[in-house]
Amino acid sequence: MQGNVVILPAELASDFLRFCQANPKPCPLLAVSEPGDPALPALGADIDIRSDVPRYRVFRHGEMVEEPTDIGHLWRDDLVTFVVGCSFSFEWALLEDGLRLRHQDEGGNVPMYRTSVQTVAAGRFHGPLVVSMRPFLPADAIRAIQITSRFPGVHGAPVHIGKPELIGIHDLARPDWAMRWRWGRMNCPCSGPAA
Repeated sequence: MQGNVVILPAELASDFLRFCQANPKPCPLLAVSEPGDPALPALGADIDIRSDVPRYRVFRHGEMVEEPTDIGHLWRDDLVTFVVGCSFSFEWALLEDGLRLRHQDEGGNVPMYRTSVQTVAAGRFHGPLVVSMRPFLPADAIRAIQITSRFPGVHGAPVHIGKPELIGIHDLARPDWAMRWRWGRMNCPCSGPAA
């Protein structure tokens, strides 16, 4: 299972926890640490979140300021780690069932879009739902729903199918985030899948 890591000061952690609980589809929680503890016993016995991720993105005041491979120098006693499920986790199941994934065929990342659907706010955390999109033929989309429904911890079934304009996506050729696609760049926000 793949997850996205979010590390926040304790003063923001309770709001983020409530945000994830209020929005389990886009932010399915896999694990939460104790303040200041770099371990995640729910995920493994020997995890040290300060050094076990290949690369980190450090943000200050909403701007990315650093991309270290170890965050030991930044660690504080008030930091809380959250691991949020990632839709990449179910892609193997789609492939095993014979469903092609265009972004993999093209050597890029799944396109992601900011929608007009609002998440449930919790303290400072709020905003529009972001979805990742995997295009399928109608019959394959039905099979994709059946497969992804078995993975609620990593977003599960699509939040929307067809007619992207109904959720505020007006141009599928212009995702808000996509790595190595001919259309954009990569960033990995909390998201829910869309077919």
